[in-house]
Amino acid sequence: MSGVKPSARGGGRPGDRLTGSQVGFLLALMAAGAAVSNPELVARYRLSLDGADRRRLGELGLVTSRRAGRSYVHELTDAGWARCRRELSAPVPEERVVIPVGAVYALLAGLGRHLDRAGLGLADVFSPALATPERGGPGLAGDPTPVAGHDGPRPTDTSGPTGSGHPRGSGDPRGNGDPRNADGPTDGDDPGADEAERRIRIAYGTLARWPGDWVRLADLRPRVGTDVGRADVDEALRRMNRARGVTVAPDEDQKGLTGADRREAVEIGGQPKHLIMIEG
Repeated sequence: MSGVKPSARGGGRPGDRLTGSQVGFLLALMAAGAAVSNPELVARYRLSLDGADRRRLGELGLVTSRRAGRSYVHELTDAGWARCRRELSAPVPEERVVIPVGAVYALLAGLGRHLDRAGLGLADVFSPALATPERGGPGLAGDPTPVAGHDGPRPTDTSGPTGSGHPRGSGDPRGNGDPRNADGPTDGDDPGADEAERRIRIAYGTLARWPGDWVRLADLRPRVGTDVGRADVDEALRRMNRARGVTVAPDEDQKGLTGADRREAVEIGGQPKHLIMIEG
């Protein structure tokens, strides 16, 4: 123990605030990518999720913990995955937050595995990102000077984790719920990935019960419109997944997948993704 009083890290609502240790547990479980017992957490990351931390993460619906013999087995929920995704783009907290070193090395190991699988180097991941006005980022577009405490927006190039529920998104600003009737370019037979992203966001708004709700791609794709090619929709989904506030994820309940779920999935990083979440 450091002797420093744990500081809370915000999560959107005061009641959702977590300590650095609790954030570290979430990140370690994310890096594990599966249910993990306390003995496994200790062996891998020198961490053990017990007591108040276990109860707190369970009360917030971020982690499920079940007894297996004499120890607990922990696993991230859909909300836990979404919280981890937000942490990846969160600003540096003003107060001192101590995240366990084991969680840091869990993330590093996960990053290393991804680089190896994708054949990428560190420079492919860690490159300057310029803030743009439309993303609401700090600074001005074209100004490479970094702003302290901010990551800036994700690159908007065109390359490129289940289902549960959460007030409804705004959807079509005119309220008709049809992405093809909203303002924006509609001419031509191939609107492209930019138009596809616009349609995706509007369709999401008609399906989501509130910002941050999980929506199935099997439900979303038909609402995008047949005049937008599948390749453009896939490209837009991959690009959106790299941006702040959007997560495209697999459904962990593989046995519950329907034919439509499998057919309408988008492949990202060699894995089919069946769900999308867009924060408000």
